Amino acid sequence: SDCQNLTPLVRGGETKALESLKTSLQKPSWVASFEKPKTSCTSLNPSTTALSPYLSMGCLSPRTTWHAISNTIQKAPANVTKSKPPVSLH
Repeated sequence: SDCQNLTPLVRGGETKALESLKTSLQKPSWVASFEKPKTSCTSLNPSTTALSPYLSMGCLSPRTTWHAISNTIQKAPANVTKSKPPVSLH
């Protein structure tokens, strides 16, 4: 079959989701200034958080994600221009 011996791009589960969230939020300046239209959807190295699979499958709570993003944005330096919805991570 076509699906044999494939390596998944995303591993499931809450533990992996929380690890991915933590990794995605390591750069407060990037999180605060993130703008969705400036990302590439076809890159093998995602320019986004790559959290959508975890959110869509229920491995990661939207509330947990929102609060983690809020806390990270607060850590960004004051001189960083913060993006606003609908293009921001919020």
